[in-house]
Amino acid sequence: MDAAIWSSLLAVVIGGGASLLISLSDMRGKGIATFFVLIPMLMPSQITSLAWKELVGFFSDPGVQNPLYSRQGVVLVLGIEHSTAVFLAVRSSLRSLSWELVEAARVSGAKPLRILRTVILPLIFPGILAGFSLSFVAAIGNFGVPALLGIPGRFPVLTTLIYRKLNGFGTSVLSETAVLSLVLIILACAGLALRAAASRSFSVKGTKEGTEGILLSLGRNHLLVEAGIWSLFAVVSILPFLSLVRVSLVPAVGVPLTLDTVTLQNFRFVLLEQTAVVRSFGVSFRLALISACLTTLMAILLAYLSETRKRFIPRILDLVADAPYAIPGIAVSISMILAFLPSIPFIGSLYSTFWILLIAYISRFMALTLRAVVAGLEQFDPKLEESAQVLGAGL
Repeated sequence: MDAAIWSSLLAVVIGGGASLLISLSDMRGKGIATFFVLIPMLMPSQITSLAWKELVGFFSDPGVQNPLYSRQGVVLVLGIEHSTAVFLAVRSSLRSLSWELVEAARVSGAKPLRILRTVILPLIFPGILAGFSLSFVAAIGNFGVPALLGIPGRFPVLTTLIYRKLNGFGTSVLSETAVLSLVLIILACAGLALRAAASRSFSVKGTKEGTEGILLSLGRNHLLVEAGIWSLFAVVSILPFLSLVRVSLVPAVGVPLTLDTVTLQNFRFVLLEQTAVVRSFGVSFRLALISACLTTLMAILLAYLSETRKRFIPRILDLVADAPYAIPGIAVSISMILAFLPSIPFIGSLYSTFWILLIAYISRFMALTLRAVVAGLEQFDPKLEESAQVLGAGL
C-alpha cells in the first residue's frame, strides 16, 4: 500500500503536470506530445518494467545490481505507467473548464501563476483526485512491475505474495489467497469510494462549458524550453522502448550495438522457429477476438434494456458490471479459480481450460464496452424508436 500511495503521488506530478503544460501553454506539437504521454498506457506492465530495467542497466556499472530492483524502482515505474490515468482525468477537467473565469481573473490583475493556483487548480481538483484514485487502484492490483522489479529487490507486495502462495502447496493455499484477494478488493473499493465522496464534496463547476486557452507563455526562449520539455517526454516514453529495440538487435546480452553486431536472428528465432510463440499468439488472438465480440453483443443488449427500456434487473447488472474492472486483476483470477475449480454438472471443471480464460476476459473487460455503448444510447432520441414502432418495426 505504501508503494501504491507514493507511486500515485508521482503519477499526479507527472500526468497532472503534463496535462497542465499541454493544455495551458503555447508549446507547439501538442498532438504529438499527447501521444508520447499516452505511450506508457499502450504497453503491458511487464514490458514497461523490462524496458526500464534495460534502460537503467545500460547506464549502470557492470556487476552492480540494477537500481530499479528496489522499493524506489517499483514506485518510479508504477508512477510513470499510471501517470496516463491522471493525465486523461485532468485533461478532461481542463476541457470542461469555463475559460470566462480565467479571463475575469486576468481582468482583475491576477498573474498566470496566481490564476493557476487560485482559480484553475481548485476547479479541476475533482479531476486530479479522480486520477489519483484510479492510479492508486491500478497500483494496488499491478502485478507486472512488482514481479519483475520487486521480487529481485526483495520488496514484496500483496499481488506478488498471492502469486508466491499460489505456486506453493498445501490445503490452505486457496483459503489464504482468497483472504489476501479480499484485502485487495477492500483497498480498491476504498480508493474508489474516497474519490466519489471527495468529488461530491469538492466539485466546483463553472458557469458554462468553455474552450481551452493559453495561460502560460513559454516566452522568448520558447525553443530552449520546448527542447527541455520534449527531452523529458523522450526520457519517459521513448528511451525505454528504444532500449528494448537495442537489446533485440544484438546476439547476446552485453554486446554493444554496432553495424557489425546488429542482427535479426532473434526475431527469426522467436517468431518463426518457436512453435510455442505461434501457439501463444493464436490463443491470445482468439481470446481477444471472441471476448470482444461477446462483450459487444452483451453490452448492446444490457445497455438497451437498462437505458432505453429502464428494466430493473438490467440496471442492477449495469452497476455490477463495473466491479470486475475496478478490483485488481489477480483478485478476479482467484475468484475465477474458486468459482470454476469444482466440477459443474454435465460440463466438469473449467480450471486450466480455454473457457475459464474466456469467462475471465469477458468479466474483466465488460465494463469498457458497456460504458461506451451506454454513452451512445444516452444521446439516442427515444422518438426514433417510437416512430419505428408506429411503422410496424419489431425489436
